[in-house]
Amino acid sequence: MKLNPHLPWKAVFLACVTAAMLSACDSKKSPDTESPASNASAPKAGPSIGPSIGPATPSTATAPAASTAMSGTNVSAGAVWGDGGELRKPLAAKPGEAELQSLVSLLGKYPQDGTKYLEQGVLAERLKALLGRRYDALLLNLQTVSPLTKEGELWSITGNRQHEGGTEAAAVVIDPARNAIRVWLLNRGTQTVYTDLPQGDIPWTESVNKFIANATPSK
Repeated sequence: MKLNPHLPWKAVFLACVTAAMLSACDSKKSPDTESPASNASAPKAGPSIGPSIGPATPSTATAPAASTAMSGTNVSAGAVWGDGGELRKPLAAKPGEAELQSLVSLLGKYPQDGTKYLEQGVLAERLKALLGRRYDALLLNLQTVSPLTKEGELWSITGNRQHEGGTEAAAVVIDPARNAIRVWLLNRGTQTVYTDLPQGDIPWTESVNKFIANATPSK
């Protein structure tokens, strides 16, 4: 813009101010001016770091195998649980088989007195038939043993395993009149009672009752 040199200085000053204001307004309306945000572009996704992780797959739980009941190890073949909580396996008598009455000559004697009546003979065979695989545990539990004792009409023998009387013990009661036996076995701390009497019960003798009470003290 050319200024007329003949104009007064005030007029020249006002003309310059007006021109400056018009220039400022034009700069604000210029389409070339953009905000930084409009020029910014979204960052591109880079390569993934580490293994890719997919959706979790639920694992399938495997049920544990059913455990075998401990009581099953005490049951000999053919035995059934009686109403009194004892295993009953009636004797299958054979013709000409010796009866328990034949043990009368062994009263007062220990199994070690040359007879070994817990390992051979009629009583041993009856115990094997009644107890099955528990027969060996009975022999071990009669390592420290009493003699065959007579109390009234019944005979009995009691004992325990050496140094394990609180968890391993046994008692055998014989009813010679009915040709039957009853066995109490404490094995691994568990008590089991067996009998080969078809019906009824053989009572414990007084000494056997005391023995069982002492072998299994109340806690």
